[in-house]
Amino acid sequence: MSTAPASAPMAAASGAELLLWVAVPYICLAVFAVGHVWRYRHDQFGWTSRTSQLLEHRWLRWGSPLFHLGAFMVIAGHVVGLAVPASWTEAVGVDEHTYHLTAVWAGSVAGVAMVAGLGMLCARRLLTRRIRLGTDRSDKVLFPLLSATVVLGIAATAAHNVFGAGYDYRSTVSVWFRGLFALQPQPEAIAGAPLLFQLHALTACLLFAAWPFTRLVHVWSAPVGYLARPYLVYRSRSGAAVPAPGAGRRGPAPAGTGPAAARGAGRDGRAGPAGTDPAGGEHRGTRERRARAALPLGAGRATALVITLAGLVGWLASFRLTADGWRVLGDPVYRPSCDISPVVGCGSVLSSPQGSVLGFPNMLLGLGAFAAVAALGAALLLGARLHRALWLALNAGALAGVVLVHWLIHQSLYELDRICPYCAVVWAVTVPLFWYVTLHNLRHGVLPVPRRARGTLHAVPELHGVVLATWYAVVVLLVLTRFWDHWAGLL
Repeated sequence: MSTAPASAPMAAASGAELLLWVAVPYICLAVFAVGHVWRYRHDQFGWTSRTSQLLEHRWLRWGSPLFHLGAFMVIAGHVVGLAVPASWTEAVGVDEHTYHLTAVWAGSVAGVAMVAGLGMLCARRLLTRRIRLGTDRSDKVLFPLLSATVVLGIAATAAHNVFGAGYDYRSTVSVWFRGLFALQPQPEAIAGAPLLFQLHALTACLLFAAWPFTRLVHVWSAPVGYLARPYLVYRSRSGAAVPAPGAGRRGPAPAGTGPAAARGAGRDGRAGPAGTDPAGGEHRGTRERRARAALPLGAGRATALVITLAGLVGWLASFRLTADGWRVLGDPVYRPSCDISPVVGCGSVLSSPQGSVLGFPNMLLGLGAFAAVAALGAALLLGARLHRALWLALNAGALAGVVLVHWLIHQSLYELDRICPYCAVVWAVTVPLFWYVTLHNLRHGVLPVPRRARGTLHAVPELHGVVLATWYAVVVLLVLTRFWDHWAGLL
């Protein structure tokens, strides 16, 4: 597979090619970035999808899910096809034939779903008078432009890869796309592409330029907080007031009746202690504690900051390990940047069996896990409150991470005789993540604590820094003693 050389001078391209494939894309990207800032600062009330569900829902019920599901799949396919070089997918065992076969058929299914959904949405907007009257100028630009982009993409795939001889766009269009973001434009790479691919790329650029001024801005306002919103607490029927016997009659209530007696009555109708529930015989304080225990929980700023930083730093380290891992798999002679000395290095660790504990590279697990942790931490920093089940899941995941990390520490020190720097970063952030999430859950009753241990628990938060420092010190001491000859030789 041949690709356009990165060192080819742009002077070889004609003026029209420079205009279409360098100037226009950069102008559209600039409008995309600046337009979003302007829109957010001057039109926050218009930052919405302007739903019309109340006006018509039969077409929307089918069109919207089809369009959005197809759009998500199409976007994911474009990210892999345009942003990921072919050498990377080949390094993980996906050859060019398998990739194109999967891309063509999965992309065709996603494209058909997206076209069908978009067709329904456009039809309801044209055929339903109330929705048509609510269509503004931005919609009149957005819907034709979006339709043209989608149809041209489907047509290019069908004409060249489904019914045609096949076209390897990763050697032309993808090279041009990555060159734009690397600030090394290669207009000659796409200049020789088929016309349908070129038109699809141009309409996509125009769509990005129009994006900030249309309803597409609602993409950046995903209702993440909705998942962690507080519950709406309703009083149960058992907590309703019980009418006293003889209510409505004049004169004093008979003995043993009235509101006070009703409040003190037990489940079997006999007088019970004050503060009990007449329907369930349960003390009101117990019910209130159970109600509070069912409510979502937020986190202090320090805990939320620890979770966010642990997620971000862990994700960056995992990403760097992933990039080096792909290079090592594709080129066994490649030496990663973290190979510093005979003791400190990543190459042999990545290619070892310990680097793929679950059958796939450990760093892929870190990419997904730390991304979720960073998202939860960011939500907590913004004031979100998480369900207790989510706190338990976070605690369980952190516990699994700590167990895996300490097993990997043992393997690195006593089996591989190597310390991976980026792995050590992951170790360093996993420990405080587990520690502070566990403290939070113990303090708020998410994790049950025996009555006898509650006194000790109150003293633990005051020593949280000491415990964490001791934890780190033990690991550092193990590393120093295991490779003492190497460290002494550096002095």
